[in-house]
Amino acid sequence: MAELLGDVQGILDRVEALQAAIPKTVKEAKTELQAAVKEGNVHINEACVRLSRVIDQQTKDAVKATQAAAGEASAAARELRLARGRLTALLTVFALVGGGVGGAAVYLAMRMAGG
Repeated sequence: MAELLGDVQGILDRVEALQAAIPKTVKEAKTELQAAVKEGNVHINEACVRLSRVIDQQTKDAVKATQAAAGEASAAARELRLARGRLTALLTVFALVGGGVGGAAVYLAMRMAGG
């Protein structure tokens, strides 16, 4: 019986030791968890800053490309306006020349016909 009581006393001592160690273990785990969260936050913030820089650069590149395309479109529109003006003038000259030639042909035809 004394041996059984000794075993029970040993078990009780271990339970008391575990009960005493649990708060310490929980406190250590909490400290480690807080440190891990802090470190994780630092990594997340750094990643966000890097991502923000990449997005900012891509946005600047896209704006620059859009502005260049708009400038080229504006220049092309200007060229089309100038070409339209030149074509209009050229067609007017052709119409006048064509009208003059046609009129002269009619005049000559009438003259030859005896008129």
